[in-house]
Amino acid sequence: FIINCNEAFIKMLRYNSFEELMTTKVTDLYFSSDDRNEFLSRLREHKKLYNYESVLKRKDGTPLYIIENIFMRTDPDTGEEFFDGFIIDISERKLAELAIKDANSKYEAVIDNPLVSYSISNKNGDVIDANDLACEMFVYIKQEFLKWTRTYIFDVKDHPLKLALTLRNETSRHGADINGIKK
Repeated sequence: FIINCNEAFIKMLRYNSFEELMTTKVTDLYFSSDDRNEFLSRLREHKKLYNYESVLKRKDGTPLYIIENIFMRTDPDTGEEFFDGFIIDISERKLAELAIKDANSKYEAVIDNPLVSYSISNKNGDVIDANDLACEMFVYIKQEFLKWTRTYIFDVKDHPLKLALTLRNETSRHGADINGIKK
């Protein structure tokens, strides 16, 4: 059980009061007993942990990503072990990292799809990435393909390209079946 903490920790865990948090077993603040056991094992071995990253479970079941600096202490009167330290909520940063990782995975799944020719160009028309099938279709090696602009690779008079570029400029979204020019 938690014997003492500040108001910030109570709010991080989304409890209403210290009294409510006190009735919660510390093990219930972890998603898995393995995480708790790993934490205790490291703390007992080193007697202190600096910048230790972990995840706690809030009252509502959502993750609280934290970095903690914590020390193992012994109560001189009772001889009982207790922990003393501070915790920093890094949930916002961690969720942003996970979102970036997810977006990168989706990007890689699209760009690495062997059944779809895919190239990406910036607003200036410079080709900034392409998958192997796109390079194969246009008979370029990737380094060569990335040197060109879309006006060199794609038929600028092509009506679907014009529509796609208009859509991209108006909405920042892009995607079209367009005609290209082979080497």
